[in-house]
Amino acid sequence: MNSNYRLSSLNSFLMEQNQYRLRYSELTYIRESKLSSAKGSSKLHGKPPIPKMIKRNTVFLAGSQANVAVIFQVVPTVASLIILRMTGSIAFVGAAVAILGLMRIFTSYPIGKVADRWGRRHALLLGMSFLPFGAILLFYSVTQNNITLFFLGIAFHGLGHSAVQQVRIAVSDMYPTARKAESVSYVLTGSIAGTIGAPLIITYAVKFAEDTGLDPYSTPWLFMPFFALASIVLVIVVNPDTQKIAQNLKKYYLDYSPVNINKELINSKIKIRDFVTYYPIIVSLLVTSLTWGIMAMMMSLVSVILRAHGFDLTAISIAVSIHVLGMYALSIPIGRLADRFGRKKILMAGSAFSGIGAIITTASNEYWVVVTGIFLVGLGWSAAIVTSTAIISDVCHPGIRGRVLGVINMSTGVTSVTLPLAGGLIADSMGFFAIGVLGLIISFPSIFATFFLRETQPGIFKHKLHENIPSN
Repeated sequence: MNSNYRLSSLNSFLMEQNQYRLRYSELTYIRESKLSSAKGSSKLHGKPPIPKMIKRNTVFLAGSQANVAVIFQVVPTVASLIILRMTGSIAFVGAAVAILGLMRIFTSYPIGKVADRWGRRHALLLGMSFLPFGAILLFYSVTQNNITLFFLGIAFHGLGHSAVQQVRIAVSDMYPTARKAESVSYVLTGSIAGTIGAPLIITYAVKFAEDTGLDPYSTPWLFMPFFALASIVLVIVVNPDTQKIAQNLKKYYLDYSPVNINKELINSKIKIRDFVTYYPIIVSLLVTSLTWGIMAMMMSLVSVILRAHGFDLTAISIAVSIHVLGMYALSIPIGRLADRFGRKKILMAGSAFSGIGAIITTASNEYWVVVTGIFLVGLGWSAAIVTSTAIISDVCHPGIRGRVLGVINMSTGVTSVTLPLAGGLIADSMGFFAIGVLGLIISFPSIFATFFLRETQPGIFKHKLHENIPSN
């Protein structure tokens, strides 16, 4: 009897202490948020301050993106040259980037469904698990001069690449409308590590090949599994899952209130087909797919263009790194501009940069002219990706964002397959300048469609949910 009484008293005491600790943590969080708001909101044009836990998760996601960026940069740097050596034809050099796009077509929507149903972490981890196996296959295929195994290894990378795109939705989940574009820019900026890491890895791999007698085109793949494993660990430590944060932003931003003018859009029962026919999403899909297609075409061919002009692998690697700098280095300023001046202006600018960059890349045999062009192609891609992802988070309920991004990624897969293959065939028959002209022409529909986007203020759109054709 006394023993039961003492046990009951102890349980009551522990529960009471736990309640005190929870209340203390809550009061501390509120006090820190108010202090942060008082110190920082005026400097950020009224933007809410970022809680510490959100900052921590953002750093982890950016770090994960930094590691996979090293892997994904090695592919366009080396893959086209490997294919050229194995096949002896320029017509097939876009095949690696095309396979990445093909995998995106078939896997983006299922990955988005996983992200919406089981959380963003599960989708990211599922895709990243394919990357180490892909790297091992690529190493072995080069040593055996086996094109079939090489394409299979690229396909494994495509599975990983498709899933990693969900990191953009994952980070935007954690931020209010006033900071959504900025939030996407944080993880893209993490990819700058790829621009630094990939050339260093390739340079060391070439030296390692000389010392060991291995093929210099095979050794870069030996280091890729370590970067993949580091990415997996960083995703595991993200807590809680960002989708849970998105479903209760009020808990993390004390003054938060949804600002979307169209109340239909926050209804969790809306189906995927309703969202993909909503005009801001149509614009996001069109701009993202065409800009991504231009980027994939130029990225798959720039190595061959520079090789044809007599530049070595190190120079090519530096050029690709500068292209990737264009894709990621200015992401934060682009995101802040999109949050401050609106999504429409940044989408139009990004489309224009892509087209202009394509034609500059092919207009000269001077190294720095080619590099300037490919940098502009990357800059246009950055503007499109940052802003279109922000639009998805602006207008879509958290329970459907992964699938909407999946549909858009499927469209980028189509252009990533068709344009690099078309670019290779055109370059083989008509010369490099013809693909630059093609890139410029492709940018026009994006600019035209974005012109009709009715954005009343950043992230707020006047279009109705079932309105497909806008009016001025």
